[in-house]
Amino acid sequence: MVADDDPTPADQDGPEDDTIVPDPTDAIEFEPIERTSPKRTGLIVFLALLVLGGGAGAAWYYKDTLLKGADMDEFPIIRAVEGPVKVRPENPGGMNIPDRDKLVYDRMKGATKAPRLERLLPPAETPLAP
Repeated sequence: MVADDDPTPADQDGPEDDTIVPDPTDAIEFEPIERTSPKRTGLIVFLALLVLGGGAGAAWYYKDTLLKGADMDEFPIIRAVEGPVKVRPENPGGMNIPDRDKLVYDRMKGATKAPRLERLLPPAETPLAP
């Protein structure tokens, strides 16, 4: 038997204990969201594109004027410095390096004679007399 004072009737869905769960939207206070009007958004996009286009145009203009130069009738000529590039010092100094008399250094300088060619194939056959 179900009493009339029973707070949870059998046909009601919910928790079986006596606690009532409040709605979460009632517990939190929300601030209203202010959305910008579509006209203002369009104006911001237009101004951003205008600034980007102006910057690109200014960069293009300065690139052409600065890289090309004011006078393009005469090309600049780059000349080498007069005199030798390297000069041997009067007192070379330096340190004594051991093992400078090794054969590998002669090979690097090209002071050795050409190596003898090896013959890997057998000698050609001699023809038989008829």
